[in-house]
Amino acid sequence: MLLLIDTPGYGDCTDLTATFQKIVESVDRRFRHHRSVLPTHELHGMDKLVHCVFYFIAPHRLKLVDIAFMEEIHTKVPIIPIIAKSDTMTSAEKKEFKEWVQQKLQEEEIKIFQFDPSTIDEMSRQAEVAMGPPWAVMATKDTTIEDGEVKALRIYDWGAADAANPQHSDLLLRCRS
Repeated sequence: MLLLIDTPGYGDCTDLTATFQKIVESVDRRFRHHRSVLPTHELHGMDKLVHCVFYFIAPHRLKLVDIAFMEEIHTKVPIIPIIAKSDTMTSAEKKEFKEWVQQKLQEEEIKIFQFDPSTIDEMSRQAEVAMGPPWAVMATKDTTIEDGEVKALRIYDWGAADAANPQHSDLLLRCRS
């Protein structure tokens, strides 16, 4: 079972201390409840812990609030940093921004989730470019099937971005046997 918890309105207020505190308290409360309800061997995959945070970063900018929140939560739960709407960036901009975000996370000593290196190697091989965090993703509701392959295109006046193409988005990992 997979449970996703959304945080609509996160970062909208000027005093983010209250927002951070609510999220941290929720993570802590779930942990305390988990520890008090059942022994681990009796949970059968039904725990409601927060196992990871998908932290979406706006394209072209990493805000102080992003760093502050990740500093607050990274010791409690693994963070997977994701650059949203990466199709708004050129390939060069995306590469440069990913490197800059990675550098900032390292400077601030923010721990992020580490995928198995063999998974990263396979993604890099398939995309024919080096892959790694932060992950840059795009999505679209417009999908078609051409020659048996899914095309998830976002059409622009100047061309198309394909959410199913690993050179456009880190979202998709095709498993090959």
